[in-house]
Amino acid sequence: MSMPSQKECLDIFHKYKNPLMMKATRDLPARTYLDASDQQVICRALESHPNATKKIGSGVSRIFLERRLASNGEDVCCFHVRRINGSEEDFSIMKIFGGYRGSGFDSSSNCLRSGSGRTFANLFEDDYSP
Repeated sequence: MSMPSQKECLDIFHKYKNPLMMKATRDLPARTYLDASDQQVICRALESHPNATKKIGSGVSRIFLERRLASNGEDVCCFHVRRINGSEEDFSIMKIFGGYRGSGFDSSSNCLRSGSGRTFANLFEDDYSP
């Protein structure tokens, strides 16, 4: 199958992110698993990640979105892969589409900071319109 579009991946991100953002910080970490069709799209995108071999590892069992407080106190929300062997690792959808580093992203994992005031739509106005 072909690589999904950036817009398609960002639509999926927001579909799962928005309900997570309604949770109180005391309820973090919180996660939500993608349904089968959305997981298939994100898995196809993950195959193009610069570290795909490492991220996929023994194979993908599930994909989920997790919101948590990082060790530096930042409120982050990003995709994670649960591998067949049970291990988990986060991955950046931004790295798949050329990456982005700078204000609005957690420097350790390149995840969108929920409280930054930046959104994927701001970053990709030409390609994304909700």
